Amino acid sequence: MPPRKQISLAKKQEALLLLGGHAIGNFSPPKIDTETGKRHSLRTVAMLFKVSPAAVAGWKKNSSTILSMNVSSRRIAKSFRLRMGSFPKLEASLLTYMRECVRYMHQQNLFREDFIRVKALEIRDEMLRQMYGSNQDENRPELQEFKASRGWAWNFMNRNNLTSKRQMGDAVFISPQTLADHRITMKKKLALWPIEHLCNTDEVALLYRCLPSRTVHENNGTSSFVRVKDRMTAVLTVYADGKKAPLTVIGKSMRPRSFPRHVNPARDLGLSH
Repeated sequence: MPPRKQISLAKKQEALLLLGGHAIGNFSPPKIDTETGKRHSLRTVAMLFKVSPAAVAGWKKNSSTILSMNVSSRRIAKSFRLRMGSFPKLEASLLTYMRECVRYMHQQNLFREDFIRVKALEIRDEMLRQMYGSNQDENRPELQEFKASRGWAWNFMNRNNLTSKRQMGDAVFISPQTLADHRITMKKKLALWPIEHLCNTDEVALLYRCLPSRTVHENNGTSSFVRVKDRMTAVLTVYADGKKAPLTVIGKSMRPRSFPRHVNPARDLGLSH
């Protein structure tokens, strides 16, 4: 038996558009085939995508869901199956609320994962109140067990092309083309220097006395404390030819107590302090 052919969501949307599909679920007259001059049918679309007409009929049955998927993300466009949530009305309400907030505040970075979970529980409670008021028992037990877990929040973000990104300060104001031009200019300047004179330097913090961020203590009503973060700064340098420069440590004292008078850090320890 030949293996089952898998069609991506982007291809399914292309097939439904040939049949005249719309995201709202309605269908207009199919588009005209340029080779035959006739309008596309289930059979012609099936032959074009090398699947059975029954598969195309299944896509047409779920056309509103398939065409509503955002395939601008490469990951979603290449997916083969529709991974819909158990509560599509709840997710649609949550997504509408997020888009309205972004449109009103004119900012994208408004939501955190914990806020999405809290808002989902609020929408769940509102839906349950509406069900009790209208005596609707459909999906009520499943909705009562909905906990808005971290796994659900992660899947919700994947289904709706949402990502969690760390804010990078002023990086948003830098044009990618500007960065590309500077890279080319930097390569031209570096080509004028010998390879043994080119190096890469970075610094890292050495936390030698740092308290953890979460501790176990008696419940006396206070949970705030000042974290001790005594540290030194280590400077690491490596040259383009593979040689490593001696380790440089930046501390707070000219002569640390751990270094006796007869100890030379550069000679005995191989580092510069």
